[in-house]
Amino acid sequence: MLHLIGSVDHDDSESFLVQLLDHEHDDIAMIAADALGRYRFHSAVEFLKKQVDRPAFASSYGFRFNLVRSLAQMQHPDAVEFLEVLRHHLDGQLRYEIDRLFDDVTEQHFHGDHSRFEQWQQRRQSNIVIQQASYQSETLARLKLARAQKYYGIDINSRRLMFIIDHSGSMRKYAGGMSRLDRAKHELIRAIEELSPDVEFAIAFFEARVRVWQDALMPATEDNKRRAIAFVRRLQCGDSTNTHAALRRALEFNDQLEAVFLLSDGRPTSGELVAPAAIVADILHRNRFRHLKLNTIGIAVGGPTEHFLQSLAEGSAGEYRAAN
Repeated sequence: MLHLIGSVDHDDSESFLVQLLDHEHDDIAMIAADALGRYRFHSAVEFLKKQVDRPAFASSYGFRFNLVRSLAQMQHPDAVEFLEVLRHHLDGQLRYEIDRLFDDVTEQHFHGDHSRFEQWQQRRQSNIVIQQASYQSETLARLKLARAQKYYGIDINSRRLMFIIDHSGSMRKYAGGMSRLDRAKHELIRAIEELSPDVEFAIAFFEARVRVWQDALMPATEDNKRRAIAFVRRLQCGDSTNTHAALRRALEFNDQLEAVFLLSDGRPTSGELVAPAAIVADILHRNRFRHLKLNTIGIAVGGPTEHFLQSLAEGSAGEYRAAN
């Protein structure tokens, strides 16, 4: 309904949506912000800026993501310049997303104001130079990790992330001298070892039920990484595949979580929902305010299962990778 109101090009529509930015329920405020951005009510930019003072901005990654997207949709110089300010106060996935947005900014976003656009470009270039200089002051090894860490070929840009590993019975199958689970554990251990100390991470495993290593995001200190790796090494294969419960656990785990890396080798076989299309519809619906990036890795999958994992990734702006 709010998006329908936003589609009406009238001052009353904008006024109504602006009022809802102060609604007591964060979800209502988020929908109003999204509608203001999508339908480019440019005079509402000043009201969107004030959303950083709302408690949810500090406590919820989904709220921050929604505000950044709303401002980006404005395609207005005031919004672009405020995103430039926000970038310095954000990190991880959101800073990466803002940098990607800035790559697509043209003079049209500044409504033909060539001088203002050039000044913005110069500031951005100066920030890039400063950032590169700070990188050069680090060790070569740390610089490599900061710029190039990957998991199954997917870039890790998040500061707060969760690995989810399928350890159902089918992960016992062997290929190339190793079981699927042993291979998955090897890749996960390598990813954990390479995590930067400024990252917070979580690990979940699922078969018929879901378990987590810790109930909170943990800083990637050397001690925490050693304990996580020991936990991974003890993991054995279980029973059926409750993918829906694993994804629900991720969505409810921590409001600051930014990205998930889900690895599975088969179709869902147990849980509240087992039909892949139903799981995709339910999870993406629940994710509409969380904005988690769901990256998926399929081990020796094809057909409907591969489509299932691809749909989860594509529907959340994540990436899919096939693995042997």
